[in-house]
Amino acid sequence: MKDRRIGKSFSLIHSNPEKQWTLESLGREIGMSRTAFASNFTALAGEPMLQYLTKWRMNLAVMRFKEGEKVTPELVEQLGYRSESAFRCTFKKVTGKNISVFQTA
Repeated sequence: MKDRRIGKSFSLIHSNPEKQWTLESLGREIGMSRTAFASNFTALAGEPMLQYLTKWRMNLAVMRFKEGEKVTPELVEQLGYRSESAFRCTFKKVTGKNISVFQTA
């Protein structure tokens, strides 16, 4: 990664997907202002931080579903969501698939 601080932000996102990250909170963690962080992250990642975070969480969900895990309140919380309905809605929006595709017996 060209920028060590942005690299650290990726590490924080990947290791703590359950956190309620904002541009401000993640920028603070890596020692950057909200504006500078948002601009640098988008320039290096090719997409805004919150979009990246959401895609990362949904990729984690897909991996866990493929391993046979079911939707539970614990899983939803581990992926950074406070409600199952919000998680399901975001999953459908990002992946284009219903969770039920992965939840067959």
